[in-house]
Amino acid sequence: MILWKTVGEPVDFLRTRLAGGLARLGILPGILTFLGFPVSLGAAFLFAWGQFRWAAAAILLACALDMLDGSVARAAGKTSRLGAFLDSSIDRYSDAAIFGGVIVHYLLSGNTSMVLLGGSALVGALLVSYTRARAECFIESCKVGFFERGERLAMLMLGAFFANMPTAFWILATLTHWTVLVRIHHTWRTLSGRTVPSSNTLGGQLYHIVFWDFDRGSIQFDVLATAAGLCSAFLKV
Repeated sequence: MILWKTVGEPVDFLRTRLAGGLARLGILPGILTFLGFPVSLGAAFLFAWGQFRWAAAAILLACALDMLDGSVARAAGKTSRLGAFLDSSIDRYSDAAIFGGVIVHYLLSGNTSMVLLGGSALVGALLVSYTRARAECFIESCKVGFFERGERLAMLMLGAFFANMPTAFWILATLTHWTVLVRIHHTWRTLSGRTVPSSNTLGGQLYHIVFWDFDRGSIQFDVLATAAGLCSAFLKV
């Protein structure tokens, strides 16, 4: 957990302090939630226009707003199931807009392979969220898999900033659908009453790696996130 303590805790500390200050100023969490969407639309237009580095900066701002709205709600004592539902719904629109902007750029430039990759990545991104939401109608939790929204947007930001979008799209088009399959498998195991193999055995260790049920904050999760980020930035395909 050393990596998490050196990376995650300062971020959580700053987010909590900033959220507390915004709550004291009377900023409503819903305002931050709804502000994130026009910023995401701005990122989409920048992508379509070919201004990838500016688009990466816009995504970073949208992510900051997305991280803060829930923290502000908790700091102000205004958390609600309706707020969480609206936040999740708007996030899907934001995701579709951002991916759509990249796809439009490559469509206008006549790059068919990137259009197809982008479409696959967009479908995968939406299904990652859908499968969890649908699964949790029947089981308690379905957080397994790696490519949550933060990781997806990080891949896009890095690919855009380092002019390496083909690699970012290959990663997204592959690992989002793998995450969907992992969540389907996890739901099937849970509903059928099957137990997860013990991590003390070789088979259990392989199971945990293949079906990726490590928590955010674990060394395994941070190592994979770092590796995926480096590939998205520097590995050319």
